[in-house]
Amino acid sequence: MARAIELSGTTMASNANTLVVAGGAAFSRTDVASVAAATGNSADTLNPTTGGGRMSVNLTALTGTTPAIAFALFDSADNSSFAAVPGVTIAALNAVGTAVVSVGDGVIIRRYVAIATTVTGTTPSATFTAVVEKDIAARITTTDHNAKIFGREER
Repeated sequence: MARAIELSGTTMASNANTLVVAGGAAFSRTDVASVAAATGNSADTLNPTTGGGRMSVNLTALTGTTPAIAFALFDSADNSSFAAVPGVTIAALNAVGTAVVSVGDGVIIRRYVAIATTVTGTTPSATFTAVVEKDIAARITTTDHNAKIFGREER
């Protein structure tokens, strides 16, 4: 059974909201300067995992003179000491759009996750939604789910 917990809004830069979803978290905020991973912008995903993960970013607005924003996923066991999750970074985006990065089975992602950003440019502002999914390796199967629909299931 999937559980969703809404965390009370935290203030980071000018706007920050976090929603914890089964196996991950969603962040929606506007950053006007670089934001480090910290307790104030983290989400409790309830359990650590070694089943890999994915970070998806939808950059909906980017303003300023030569603005750019880069993203990195950080995690923590205690919501106090954060470290970068190896391989889960998105290089600087300089235009509105989406980007996704995944890491496979065996990569440890601890209980608490946070999105750190590096914002550059003159008077930059970046509005985005980032979704972190954990344990994605467990959701990948070799079963052909369409087989039952079209009567091709193996017997």
